[in-house]
Amino acid sequence: MRAGRKPENQMKIFAWIPKVFFVCAAMIMAAFCTARAAGFDTGGIEKALAPREARVIQGPEDRMLVNKGSQDQVEKGDIFCIYASGQAVTDPETGQNLGSYAEPEAFGRVVRTSEKFAEIRVWCLELDCSIEPGQAAVRFKEVPAWFLDVDGTHFSDYTAIRAELSYLDWQGYTRNADPGDAQEAAEFAVVFAAQADRLTLWSGGEVKAVYTGADSVRESPGAAASLKDRPRAGAARGDTGTRGKSAVPGLALPSMADAVKAEDFRAVASRKEVTRNIGVVQTVKTQKPYLLCLGSRKIEARALEGGKRFDYTYEGFGEVVSMSVSGRSLAAVNVYVPEAGMRSVVLKLTGSGFRVAAENLPYVLSFMHSPGDSSEPELWGQRFTPADLLLPAVYRLHIKGGSVNRGEKISVPFGYSLFGAFFADFNGNGTRAHGFFNPGGRLVLYESGQAVWQSNDRFAAGGTDLQVRDPANSDAAPDRVEIWSQPALFRQDGAVLAAAELNRSGLSDFFGGGASQGAVGILKFTGSGYQLRPLADHFQGAIRDVHVWQGDLLICVSEGALLSQKGQSHILALPLAVLERAVDF
Repeated sequence: MRAGRKPENQMKIFAWIPKVFFVCAAMIMAAFCTARAAGFDTGGIEKALAPREARVIQGPEDRMLVNKGSQDQVEKGDIFCIYASGQAVTDPETGQNLGSYAEPEAFGRVVRTSEKFAEIRVWCLELDCSIEPGQAAVRFKEVPAWFLDVDGTHFSDYTAIRAELSYLDWQGYTRNADPGDAQEAAEFAVVFAAQADRLTLWSGGEVKAVYTGADSVRESPGAAASLKDRPRAGAARGDTGTRGKSAVPGLALPSMADAVKAEDFRAVASRKEVTRNIGVVQTVKTQKPYLLCLGSRKIEARALEGGKRFDYTYEGFGEVVSMSVSGRSLAAVNVYVPEAGMRSVVLKLTGSGFRVAAENLPYVLSFMHSPGDSSEPELWGQRFTPADLLLPAVYRLHIKGGSVNRGEKISVPFGYSLFGAFFADFNGNGTRAHGFFNPGGRLVLYESGQAVWQSNDRFAAGGTDLQVRDPANSDAAPDRVEIWSQPALFRQDGAVLAAAELNRSGLSDFFGGGASQGAVGILKFTGSGYQLRPLADHFQGAIRDVHVWQGDLLICVSEGALLSQKGQSHILALPLAVLERAVDF
């Protein structure tokens, strides 16, 4: 009997083998997929973002360095969290010293590496922080991190990566994100941009790594994830550039759907070439007003009365970038010399022509106006080098006896550009705010170091961009610095308003020739918040510059390519009284 039943038992056992094998295989595959974050190698990601301790050290010319370099796998774009001096923590019961507690004070983004050290660009978390040699710095620890899910299918990747990299300061998950936001958001943050089977890791505006995985159906976050993770209080450290969202929690972004209607434009001047900037200055002694128009390398001065003209042509080897005028007798001309940096010039207009008041200034220069104030505008300068581009080092400058003396340093926000910057008290609280176009093309306002508003739309600069090559790597693609014109400030019923260029990108902008079409926008604080509205008229050309002079808003519109200077320019005037009636916010 037993001998006869043996084959039957064996058959039952063999029948269970496929089932057991299937269950075990499923468990193994599930564990494998979980460990690899639905196809992406979390182990490799964790290695790429591994924390590394360092110390801040002093470099030449006030440059900040950390004592870790390429031999320690530190790369350009890596971000260090710099800690303030630690405070002792004591057990209240035993009195025992439990160690020290140090808070993050700044972030340092690596801009250049050597074998044993790396140069960092510092961004303070609070206004006027002072970073000293010897302070502790840890790479990637407590650095803001974002996860941008482009196609909305990578929530499981987000949860797995976040679990492995808990030392990052996670800002949350954004579903159906714009992939173009990744680089902008990564200026002083780590950004994961996931789409299909590709995960791009950004750090400090640089692509640190690209991972590929199985292109399979992934878990959807559902309703709970659609709420996203709200950043903690004070976590919004700059403009993230996320489409349709404010960089600062709780701030509403205004609509630009309602255009401002204005009429009564009149022609002031026309020129048979593309004009970069305009402005009105008065001669030193007679106070006779002249309209200045900057072309490629020449400034033309036209008397507003009498038809008298003067010219100034830059004869050096640099590239004339932009012009800013004081309104009195001075014009600052920004000149970039490859391999050297900015070598700007200050001109003074006399009754017989232009005179050089100062030259070879290593700054981007701009006159900062206070609307309604009869005092001379302040001259500001921002350091600019071919290696680091626009540095967060801005100073008040004083012209005296043919030279320029550097005054006090001005605290400016992250991403600040003096090209297109303005400084005014818009909300009437007694504190002036920094306004500028950030690297993502949004117009932003910062007050006391905190972002208070940003435009919902991105814009293109009316001026040509500046192509700067890295002197340490001639084979690398040049960096692009957009040249914005300075918004014009004026007052309406005691409130400060700004008129700014609102140009749209086009094929011309893609090839470095500036925008092809645009409008003028009016920025105002209404009591309930900031609003930015465009004039209803969209001109057949880009807005190159705007300027306020004696009750008129002057608008420079140019058709043609900035690179070739072939085109047509028109300077139009719109009375501020007409504009004030039209701007009904």
